[in-house]
Amino acid sequence: MEKITIIHGFTKHRRLLASALIAITILFFINAAHPGAKHFTVIAVHDIGVGAKIKASDIRVVSSSQQWEGQLTTVASAQGRYAISKIDAGEPLTQSLIKNKVSLDPLDTQAVSVTVPASENAANLHDGDRVNVYAANDLSRAQLVAQHALVLKVSSNTSSTVFNANNSSHVMLAVNQNQLPNLATYMGNGQFTFAVLPD
Repeated sequence: MEKITIIHGFTKHRRLLASALIAITILFFINAAHPGAKHFTVIAVHDIGVGAKIKASDIRVVSSSQQWEGQLTTVASAQGRYAISKIDAGEPLTQSLIKNKVSLDPLDTQAVSVTVPASENAANLHDGDRVNVYAANDLSRAQLVAQHALVLKVSSNTSSTVFNANNSSHVMLAVNQNQLPNLATYMGNGQFTFAVLPD
């Protein structure tokens, strides 16, 4: 009787072991077919400039095997908020890239807007660019008058494609208020040029 009990116990354990091996095999094939868990994330459909209010048409939700810290997962979580840095097309949106409200310059709460005459090189500027601004007049060489200014809007005379200080073309900038006196010195008769800073 004792011998039969031992054999019965061994058979029971063998069945449990076989069941475990089958379960492991099934999990292996499931993982092979799906190597990474899929996560929903919001990405930019096209480039989104600094300070832009995000619209539903600017973004879409995709699935990805990767995760990012603070990633957004629904259109509603990003729509109506503002980009605080440039977001490239295809880039995942995260909490660090957007905020509910934005000042003229998300990196400078003391920024104010100022409009300066455009020079020829302003034709290469785009909304959202960061620039250093130089100014000169007949009495002086070019001087640095504003640093890390944010380009808010570039406007050109509709009757001309050439930017110069003598037409109605202009560049609207967000600059720190402490830099306004430097700009004001050249507003009447100065020529402004812009050096685009790397992202």
